Amino acid sequence: MFPYEVGKKLYIAQKNNNSLAGIALLTIGALVQAKVAEAVNFLEGKVSVAPILLIVVGSIVFIISFYGCCGAIRESSCMVTTFSIFLMVILTLEIVIAVLAFVYRDVLTDDLQTSIKNSIDSYHTNNTAKIELDSMQTTFQCCGANGPTDYDVTRLPSSCCTANDGNPCLPITTDLNRLAFQTGCVQALKDYVQHYGAVIGGVALGVGVVMLIGIVSGLCLASSIRNESRRGRV
Repeated sequence: MFPYEVGKKLYIAQKNNNSLAGIALLTIGALVQAKVAEAVNFLEGKVSVAPILLIVVGSIVFIISFYGCCGAIRESSCMVTTFSIFLMVILTLEIVIAVLAFVYRDVLTDDLQTSIKNSIDSYHTNNTAKIELDSMQTTFQCCGANGPTDYDVTRLPSSCCTANDGNPCLPITTDLNRLAFQTGCVQALKDYVQHYGAVIGGVALGVGVVMLIGIVSGLCLASSIRNESRRGRV
C-alpha cells in the first residue's frame, strides 16, 4: 500500500513541476510561432502546427495544475483521478507534438523557393509582396531565395543589407559579402525549422516524462485517499 502522506507530498511536488512544464511549453511555443509568423506566407501551414499545439497544451497544463492542487487540498480521490486522466490526454498530445515536430522539420519543398522568387519578381510592383519579403529577410537575416544575386542587377532592398538603415544597398556589383546577408532565405528557413523542430520535439518528450510521473503520482495518491477513507482517516 502506498503511504498516504508520502503520496500527498509527492503529488504536490509534482503539481509544481507540472505548472513549470506548462509555462515552459507555452513560452517556447510562443517564441517559435512568433518567428515563424514572419514567414507564414512562404512556409507550408503544417510548420505552424507543432508550436501552436505547444502553446495550447502549455496553457491547458498550467490551468489544470490548479485543479490538481485543489484535489490534493480537498483530499478528493475523484478530483485527483480526473486530473490524472487529463494528464493522460495531455501526454498523448505531447507525443503527437513530438512526432509532428520531428516529421515536419523536413517538409519544406521546392514550393518555398518558387514562392520567394515570385515575391522577388513582384517586389517593386506589389506592396504586399514587398512587406512580406522585407519582414522575412529582416527577421531571418537572409536575402533572396538563394542569396543576394537573386536580385539580378537591381538595387538590393534595405532588408537585405547588413546595416538595414532603411536605404537600399549599393548596386549589386559592389562588395556583397560586406553589404548584404549572404544566406538565401530558403536555406535560412530550412535551418530554422529543422533546429526548432528538434527543440520542440525534445521539449515535448521531456515534458511528456514529467506528465507520466504526474499520472503515476496522481493515481497513487487517489488510491491512498480511498484506502484512508475506508479506514475513516480522511
